[in-house]
Amino acid sequence: MNQTSLGEMTKEAVINYVNHIAQSTKFFFHMNHDVYPNIYADNQRGLLGYEYPVPKDKFKLLFRYPDIGHMLFHGGVDYSMDIALYLYERR
Repeated sequence: MNQTSLGEMTKEAVINYVNHIAQSTKFFFHMNHDVYPNIYADNQRGLLGYEYPVPKDKFKLLFRYPDIGHMLFHGGVDYSMDIALYLYERR
């Protein structure tokens, strides 16, 4: 399970992390930005949730949907919220 930290990593770190996950687990759940990427001090852009290199030949996406908790965080529905939940299962 990864909650909002993949988007804070460099692309290389995300690739390494996801490769490790792909070798070691049956399920992979993550909650991360899906529209607005993190921009780092050097102007590099973080990956969005759907851009993570989860190997499609090893995992199938079971679901992807907006995180309701983040949508309701400010007391009403925030349609600009961009946190999505993903669940993958090993094939």
